[in-house]
Amino acid sequence: MKTYLALIVSLFFTQLCIGQTITNPGLEGSGSSYGTSINPIGWQSVPYTDAACFATAISGFDSPDLTSELGPSYDINGTPFEGNSFVSGLYLTFTDNANNLVYTWHEGIQQTLNDLIIGTTYTLTFHQAVVKQNDCRDESGGWSFYLDDTFMTNTAVSVNSSLSPFDINLNWEERSVSFIATNTSHTIKFMPFDDENNQESSDTDITGGLRMGIDAFILSSECSVDINLGNDLALCTGDSVILNAENIGSTYLWNDNSTAQTLTVNQTGTYWVTATINDCTDSDTIHISFQSPQINFTDSASGCSPLIVNFTPTTNDSIYSWNWDFGDGNTSSSQEGNNTYLTNGSFDVSLTVTDSLGCETSLLKPNYITTFPTPVIDLGIDVTLCANETYILDALNQGADYLWNNNSIEQSITVTQSGTYWVTAFINGCSDTDTITINFNSPTIDFSDSTFGCAPLTVDFTPITNDSITNWTWDFGDSSTSNESNPSHVFENQGSYSVSLTVSDDYGCEASTQKTDYITVYPSVNATFNYTQNAQFTENQDVIFTDESSGNPINWSWYINQNNVNNNSSFSYNFETVGNYVVQLYVENEFGCTDSITSVIQIEAPGFIYVPNAFTPDGDQMNNIFKAEGVEINTFNLLIFNRWGELIFESNNIDYGWNGNYMGKNAPTGVYTWKIVYNTNNDDTNQELIGHVTLLR
Repeated sequence: MKTYLALIVSLFFTQLCIGQTITNPGLEGSGSSYGTSINPIGWQSVPYTDAACFATAISGFDSPDLTSELGPSYDINGTPFEGNSFVSGLYLTFTDNANNLVYTWHEGIQQTLNDLIIGTTYTLTFHQAVVKQNDCRDESGGWSFYLDDTFMTNTAVSVNSSLSPFDINLNWEERSVSFIATNTSHTIKFMPFDDENNQESSDTDITGGLRMGIDAFILSSECSVDINLGNDLALCTGDSVILNAENIGSTYLWNDNSTAQTLTVNQTGTYWVTATINDCTDSDTIHISFQSPQINFTDSASGCSPLIVNFTPTTNDSIYSWNWDFGDGNTSSSQEGNNTYLTNGSFDVSLTVTDSLGCETSLLKPNYITTFPTPVIDLGIDVTLCANETYILDALNQGADYLWNNNSIEQSITVTQSGTYWVTAFINGCSDTDTITINFNSPTIDFSDSTFGCAPLTVDFTPITNDSITNWTWDFGDSSTSNESNPSHVFENQGSYSVSLTVSDDYGCEASTQKTDYITVYPSVNATFNYTQNAQFTENQDVIFTDESSGNPINWSWYINQNNVNNNSSFSYNFETVGNYVVQLYVENEFGCTDSITSVIQIEAPGFIYVPNAFTPDGDQMNNIFKAEGVEINTFNLLIFNRWGELIFESNNIDYGWNGNYMGKNAPTGVYTWKIVYNTNNDDTNQELIGHVTLLR
């Protein structure tokens, strides 16, 4: 980033404060009040090695003269604006036709100013006049002002056409230049300049050449103190804010007697600060309040699950958002919190609210809701059983009190006769009732085709029966069922599975059979592999392939372009030429289960660069950085521009990309233009690429 100096050239300014002084502002000498190539006390010549000086590289051609009414010579003299002397500098390009030589005199003065205040505007006021000498008779000119090595301005031209070559009564005119200090020290330089650019003279023509006089400097600074703490603030309890008085270089006094530039505030109150610089003072006051909303809610309850509870919140604040957590995994953003508790237990209830200022408050009530288990009676659907069989009806809900239709109070009863049966269970005052009708009849049933194999395993089941079966219920032991007579089922996971079949015949008589550990499924193997890097590969490069398959494989077969190249879990392969290569891995585990995977690897020539066309810097650890990828890149420069052509990012490292930020903030979603200039290790010729990338959030 460049640093620029702001310059204001004017003849008038206001509100001056005490500032730094300039050494020997009257340009007085020591001893004699005049002399050739003599500098005033505290001033130096601008050497011909300086970019501001155009003098021939010979000693004395860059040295101005300390001048008064008496000299330094009979034709180089004049009356100072004030004091005993002033500085006159020559700007002359002289052609010696007799000896075929050309010389240039360019004589200026300089001085380094110290103890400047960064950011302060300083004004240099001085007087200038055209000084005629016998062989340099240019009638108009001025002074070029430089700050350090930076040209700032040319002063308005002074004209002295009525002055004779030996007239010492000079026409002095006031001029001023201004600058803003960017450092605590700056060097000021003044060089004579010819507005007509006719500073040339020769041994046959003495009308050219300019001699300018300068005298009576005054250095002043412009007063600038402006305190603005901003508008009064209302913040949330627990937050803090930093008040900044700015105006760097000032002395500060806050209401708590602290003297730093900033003050951290976390309590309600009125705060003020006064800043002083160069006898200039300003003050400002701000009131800051901290607050949070006050809330409560009612309707605690207890009862049998499922329990419906309607919560009622109370608050005196203007609430913007409501967030209930009922403690059972359910939440709500409604003002009235309504919830149905389906399970038994004690539940914490919390409410978090946000007011119109964004302040948040949470209220937690532990064990606020208590629910008791409601017995759930399910005697099942009406059934038809085989004759001479028994059927046990179980009301479950261990620990409950029971009452059956036959006045039994046991948890279960044994049914041997057709009829309708009901039971009621009681727990903590909560009850449930169920009824079932049972008929007796029974077919005969079996099934075959037990098997084993690798997951996923497909099994076709075949039932064996001499009865006329109308309904089939298969349970495959993996939470899957079927009502087909000859189902085909896929066992996805390894393990042993018990299979059962329940049927009913034309008479509605049911029969069931179950075979334990009937199906055995071996673990499958899942093929996958990795290789040495994710970037593009180049020709004649070794790539290491590593098996990362799951399922404990014991056998491996690697193929490249359908050629078996290795049978180990990992190996190294050299791709000798550019192109696309199909890499395949076949794996097998101890149970004979197999799997394969195929991947295509692109081999590029050295120097290839890949640039993506989009990225998503949303913090999800995926595709957050926009950067190029390449191999054997020697030099690299990436520039990114916004839609107005403004440069917003630059990188000279191919591994350092753009994170989607500009000036510390997220750049907006949109299309950006990029430009890449690079060369490779094998070719130092710069290559240029231009394209676009889409930023998505």
